[in-house]
Amino acid sequence: MLRLAYRPPVLGRGRMPGKFFCPRRWQSTVVLDKAYPNLVWHFNPAVVPRTPIQTTPPLVALSLLPPSARFTNAAGAQHLDDSNQYLLDARTTIGWVTQVDQAQLTAQRQWPITPQQFINNPAFQAWLHQELKRCAHYADPTLCAIAKSLPDGWTHIADERHPPPYGRIPSPEDIIGSVKVEGGQIVPESYQPMPSHRPVSAHGLFRLSDGFHRHLVAKLGEMAEQQPNP
Repeated sequence: MLRLAYRPPVLGRGRMPGKFFCPRRWQSTVVLDKAYPNLVWHFNPAVVPRTPIQTTPPLVALSLLPPSARFTNAAGAQHLDDSNQYLLDARTTIGWVTQVDQAQLTAQRQWPITPQQFINNPAFQAWLHQELKRCAHYADPTLCAIAKSLPDGWTHIADERHPPPYGRIPSPEDIIGSVKVEGGQIVPESYQPMPSHRPVSAHGLFRLSDGFHRHLVAKLGEMAEQQPNP
């Protein structure tokens, strides 16, 4: 089981020595991905796996946070020094990527994510499935519209990174979960996660439908804004 650690804070007024926490203000550089909406790459992240992982270059964290939860400058720069504000904690960290060339990522604003380089964060996955269970019956208008034409039973929530041919069922690693349909409606709280789903596959990082993506990014922003000041 992966355990998480917070980097030790810089000691100062009102801070106790020996404590570990995820500071609201942390010296870190971030890059906003140009191809994946709201995907943020965090260099020198505040949240890291507790188990030591020796990598060169160091681990880079991933998150999906809306603009309201991060510092932006007047020019709207895409490559930001986040020393003023970036709200990242154990639940909002998707995972970590190894062997990332910071200079190349900064220049290109994207980087291929492979299963071999990705370290999953179970805390984020648990939150993701919990939130999908809560919102699956209303957050995605497309899924709700499809449900109206389906017979009673179960239907899948597919990963958008690798859509199957029309009329075909996605591969098990590309099924995020399933919901129950009754009378043309998605039954609230019926969502069940698919154990075989892979957050990262040969086709890259998971992708939600537009409806679910907007909903979850907004929720992540709310969680980030609720963090107390250290």
